[in-house]
Amino acid sequence: MYDGLMPDDAFLNSQSQAHEMNVYSLRSLRMLSAYRKPQPLKSSWQILSTFGIYALCWALAFMSLQQAYALSLLFCLPAALMVGRMFAIQHDCGHGSLYASRRLQDWIGCLCSLFTLIPYHYWRKVHAVHHADLGNLDRRSPGEFPQMTLAEYQAAPHGKRRLYRLFRNPWTLLLLVPGLMFFLAFRRARKSPEFTRFERRSVYLTNLALWA
Repeated sequence: MYDGLMPDDAFLNSQSQAHEMNVYSLRSLRMLSAYRKPQPLKSSWQILSTFGIYALCWALAFMSLQQAYALSLLFCLPAALMVGRMFAIQHDCGHGSLYASRRLQDWIGCLCSLFTLIPYHYWRKVHAVHHADLGNLDRRSPGEFPQMTLAEYQAAPHGKRRLYRLFRNPWTLLLLVPGLMFFLAFRRARKSPEFTRFERRSVYLTNLALWA
């Protein structure tokens, strides 16, 4: 006998959508699983091509000094781009995505750090903490840019608010902050329990290698 109850169409639709999302997620995982494993040949090509182009650019820049100074500077531009690729390689080594061997990736990351000026082992911990605490205002990692909530900003003294706005200005972030990070922030290790003695020591070993 009909009791007057009708199926909840909204509920059925939500259940159907949830099922479709689960199926889609499983398909996506299967498709992406092939990219979870390191591909040593591609990784090696990226590393060799990056350092090869970098060395070639510097060689051409040196040889063109006698011809035209502007031409020498022109070759420095792709060399600078290769330093950016070196940091990308260093980043992927920190995530362990280039090779199955952690030790090999650590050596490559340390090599890249001599060109990027960023100590590998110390940066790897900073970056790991960054991923763990990103967006968590109750636990702000040392690798984050200063970030204040509206309540914190309103409660801060006038001078601190002006300094915060200056620091968060796009021109400051693009022109001033990179130099501060490379030449000051990463030249000294933080005395924090999050960093091991080895990770802090890597900062000063990198500095020593750069001065040598």
